[in-house]
Amino acid sequence: MRLLGEAEDQVDVRMSVDELMLLRSALHEMCNAMHFTENDFQTILGVQKTEAESLLRHLETIADRLRLNLAHE
Repeated sequence: MRLLGEAEDQVDVRMSVDELMLLRSALHEMCNAMHFTENDFQTILGVQKTEAESLLRHLETIADRLRLNLAHE
C-alpha cells in the first residue's frame, strides 16, 4: 500500500488487489462473524458498527467490480 496524498481528513492510497481483499475480509469478520456489544465494537475499532458496515459495503462493491473486470480479461 502506498500513500498518494493527504488533505485535511482524507487520504489517497493505492493498494494491491490482495491488500483490498485482506482489508475486506478482516472487516467482514469484525462486522459479521465476531459478536461484540456496540460499546465493545466501538472501543476495539474506534468507530460505530454502522460506519464499519458502510465501509465494508464500499469495499465489497469495489471487489465485485474487480472480479468482473478480471473475468473479462
